Amino acid sequence: KEDVEKGSSFITTFTRRFGKFVQLNLTFIIPAALIVFLCVATYFAPYFLGMQYFPMVKFGNSELNLYDTYVTYLPLILLTIPLSGTMVVARRLANGDYAFVLNETLKGIKENWKPFLINGAICYFYYVTASFAFMYYLSEVNNNWLFYIPLVFVVKLTSNNFFILFLSYF
Repeated sequence: KEDVEKGSSFITTFTRRFGKFVQLNLTFIIPAALIVFLCVATYFAPYFLGMQYFPMVKFGNSELNLYDTYVTYLPLILLTIPLSGTMVVARRLANGDYAFVLNETLKGIKENWKPFLINGAICYFYYVTASFAFMYYLSEVNNNWLFYIPLVFVVKLTSNNFFILFLSYF
């Protein structure tokens, strides 16, 4: 039996299906915790392996550790895999359809993991490119005021892509 009619308000849907949303968040948080642990392990791995040198890039007066800034967060791409199943179930629950949380999540992961993983890789590539460009142009503004133009462009492009990414998931 349906406990929520189709087209009902968000508050009604959320309060009547609160238990299902809690189950859905738990099915997402378990793999997410493992991926965050993998990020922490990636951060500390060179220290345990005895590596002393990390590639550094100099921007004006500051230096950027490439390993800490980019490699450490590389496992976050894997976070899109459990997100693919979570989004399928969340959409079904929000539309008023009944969903078995674990079964639907696993089915959603099997059907959608490739596009979500590609999207995660594109977002990671964009993060690397935009953050590097932002730091470079910000450091070069002291030398020449014309670097404000690409700096503003990078900030504007980043904000637009953030909202496009946000809207693509919802």
